[in-house]
Amino acid sequence: MALHVQTERHLDVTVFRLSGRVTLGEGSVILRNRVRDALWNGHRKLAFDYGDITYQDSSGTGEIVAANTVTRNSGGELVLFGLQAKTRDIFVITKLLIFETFETCEAALAHFDAKRKRALKVGTNRYQHVSVLNLEGCLTQEFDLSKVSAAVDAAMNSGATGIIVLCPQLLEIDSDGAGELISSRSNVRARGGDLVLAGIEPRLMPGVSATDLLRQVPGFDTVDLAMAEFGLALDRSTWRIEVLRAV
Repeated sequence: MALHVQTERHLDVTVFRLSGRVTLGEGSVILRNRVRDALWNGHRKLAFDYGDITYQDSSGTGEIVAANTVTRNSGGELVLFGLQAKTRDIFVITKLLIFETFETCEAALAHFDAKRKRALKVGTNRYQHVSVLNLEGCLTQEFDLSKVSAAVDAAMNSGATGIIVLCPQLLEIDSDGAGELISSRSNVRARGGDLVLAGIEPRLMPGVSATDLLRQVPGFDTVDLAMAEFGLALDRSTWRIEVLRAV
């Protein structure tokens, strides 16, 4: 049975429901691409359901270890839950049980709940002339909203002409947070660039809709659509950024 993957979102955690075989070839490629795609779209907290994995070979084991490495290098965390005894034995024998593991999905989510912080964090990734700001925590008056404008200024000062504000790890946004984004876009446009949003999830829409944010700042469902606005595209066969057109 080939590997099948379904995803669920639980607040700021992405759960991968795996079933089938994680083996050399299609299985490991599917897993690699799904992880990279999640990270590309700003998902930093990943939980893998191993309850329906029927077989995993050394290539599959190496792939999930590599997934853990790339997730950590992206500032995130990857955990496993529901491991059957035979799959756990593979990790133990190869001395590659380097993950947090849990019996159930609820226990894995509780792990992330216990570590979650509401304070605003801003991470930055650069792709040619575009900077992607990864927001995590609460974009609200309670916390230091100036972190956003500081990150935007730093990106512009480094030569970026496009700013994408990535939102999947946001827990909350209020009118003050929306105002910070609107003000930041005005400043970027005054300097000849532009700022857009990407990945605003349905759970955030009540707070967003209560503000003027989406009438003042363009919003895109995915990073790919936002990147295309600035003339760039991700080639998923190589996971490299390509230029679509000059902007």
